[in-house]
Amino acid sequence: MVTVEDLDEGLNGEVDSVVIVGGDPLEQFFIERFVEGEFAIKASESVNWEYPYGCNLTLQAKDKGVPQKFSAVKVVHIMVKKRQTVEATFEKEL
Repeated sequence: MVTVEDLDEGLNGEVDSVVIVGGDPLEQFFIERFVEGEFAIKASESVNWEYPYGCNLTLQAKDKGVPQKFSAVKVVHIMVKKRQTVEATFEKEL
């Protein structure tokens, strides 16, 4: 979840969107509005989680004002702990 706050008044204070501007060359992630000011970073089903150190997504928000204003970019580190598979061993064959 990403929380964005714009202190301006009127449309200039309403957040229009948050977009991924870097760190996702295969376009495996997308951002969806959750509620006003909160956005969820979601992954497509085809994400390659083989990156041992995760990945860094660069995000930027824009407001609904005219002209639109853009936030400074923010880097968010995404990491999923990979479950270790353990081979089952049995004391007896049956």
